[in-house]
Formats: sequence, C-alpha cells, structure tokens
Amino acid sequence: LQNNGAEVVFASSAGESRYELEALGGVRGLTMVLIDPLLPGCEPGFIAMLRQVPNVGRAPILLFSSLSSQVLEDRMRAIGADGFILTTRGLLQIDTALKSWLERYDAVMAEHAM
Repeated sequence: LQNNGAEVVFASSAGESRYELEALGGVRGLTMVLIDPLLPGCEPGFIAMLRQVPNVGRAPILLFSSLSSQVLEDRMRAIGADGFILTTRGLLQIDTALKSWLERYDAVMAEHAM
C-alpha cells in the first residue's frame, strides 16, 4: 500500500487505532480502514467506536487476515465490519480485492456528492 502512495498507519490495539485515526485529524477523509481481527480489543462495539472518528466517515472498514473465510465472515458480522479480505490468496488477489473496495467507495462518495 505504501509503495502505491497510500498513507498507512499501524496500531497494536483497538484503543491505539482510534488514537492514530484521530491523530490524522485534518487529513481528508480516509478511503479505507484495514483491521486485523485478532487485534486486542477488536470486539463488538469496536467498529462503532471507529465510526465516531470524524475522518473515518463512510470509509469501508475491512478485516484483513489469513483466517478462514468462514471465521472472517463470522467475525465481520459480530463486530460490524463492512467486509473482509483474505490474505492467503496471494498479492494479485489482495490487490484486486482492494481495488474493488476502492471502486465501491468511490461510487458511494460520488452518489452522496450529488
């Protein structure tokens, strides 16, 4: 992601992730938030907490992991994430999935701009 010009922020816990996102402050709205579902504190209510951070807005919040698709889907529903990306399918598949989510986000933002 960084090699493609994306600003990437890392956090080691749910609380730290909120702090890091809030620290971005005046930076334009985020395009995407990728969360490791094993992140300490990643539990029901965590996604709702992130949605309260002003620059998160409508950005998709996705789980990003090598866990099985069934485990990720269950976890996604439990915490309220928008979707997930499997990391076990190789870089090309990850790149395709990221681009697909970005296209959906751009379409949503264009629709709300009208």
